[in-house]
Amino acid sequence: MAHDVFLSYSSKDKAAADAVRHALERNRIRVWMAPRDVLAGVGWAQSIVGAINGARVMALVFSGNANGSPQIEREVERAVNKGLPVLSVRIEDVPPSEALDILSARSIGSTPLRRRSSSMSSDSPSR
Repeated sequence: MAHDVFLSYSSKDKAAADAVRHALERNRIRVWMAPRDVLAGVGWAQSIVGAINGARVMALVFSGNANGSPQIEREVERAVNKGLPVLSVRIEDVPPSEALDILSARSIGSTPLRRRSSSMSSDSPSR
């Protein structure tokens, strides 16, 4: 599937991630989201790397759960190293880990998480 956005999120925040995905796709923005878009027979890591490489931007559903996830840290690092903008959708007002703060500061077109002045909440999937 061709996509514009790689959606990074903690599996514990799936409802919020689904709401973000729905809002983007409702506006005809193509989203890649695991596990939905992981192809059968393709390894998880290979799928993630391929999806990040094929994206134009990363959307990070940022929460305490995401903040403590080594997998999300790896995904954000990969996106930043590829020069992708990382846009954070904050669903909780928590300070970022040092690693995510440093990575977000290096992202082209992204504001470091620590400096964001307001949080953004997602719509309920039932809307």
